[in-house]
Amino acid sequence: MGEELAAPSLSTDDYLSINQRTYEALADQYYERSSQDFHNDIPIVDRIWSLLETVVERRPLEILDVGCGHGVNLKMFSDLGAITTGFDFSPAMLSVAHTISPSSLLVQGDFMAHDWDAKYDLVFAKAFLHLFPFHDCPKIIQSMKSIVRDDGLIYLATTLAATSDEGYIVKHDYRGNLSRFRRNWTQGELKQFLLEQGLVIRGEWINDEPLREKTWQHVIVSAW
Repeated sequence: MGEELAAPSLSTDDYLSINQRTYEALADQYYERSSQDFHNDIPIVDRIWSLLETVVERRPLEILDVGCGHGVNLKMFSDLGAITTGFDFSPAMLSVAHTISPSSLLVQGDFMAHDWDAKYDLVFAKAFLHLFPFHDCPKIIQSMKSIVRDDGLIYLATTLAATSDEGYIVKHDYRGNLSRFRRNWTQGELKQFLLEQGLVIRGEWINDEPLREKTWQHVIVSAW
């Protein structure tokens, strides 16, 4: 697999700073992988877009990509005609995102501390929730609920785990053997957690990513 637990004795108190440093260092490698990610995410974006067009009548659709990273998904949604905003805590990642999706509005900050003054038809959060310890995850979901429009959708994706745990994990699928904080979610645990946050599951599926030996779980939810 691409990741393994590392230094589990580290405190979670400073996990945001540790994660930020890791993603700052990996930004160039994410750019190198952007074409591959674009290809892998075509069926994901197509599936979300099809449902979004069905349930939301407004045009153009407004989409927030939380933890947008290199900006590939921003580019994909922009090409479909959406107004896109990318949010990330890494300036280096946002620099890459500007190169890949220059028409997107890009915002840097801490998602839990950010003062939001906009609403979106879709909050897109691929590989985002698993960057937080369980005790902070309700805050993340409630923040997403507060910025999605009444008829809008929230998309979340994380790798599928056989057991739930959390800690500092080495990213072996990138050069440098850098670690970051990571939570592993089982399918049942993630679904139960989302239901407990007052969300309704509108779609869910699983897909394999053979090249990186990962299996992903995808969930589309709403507050309506």
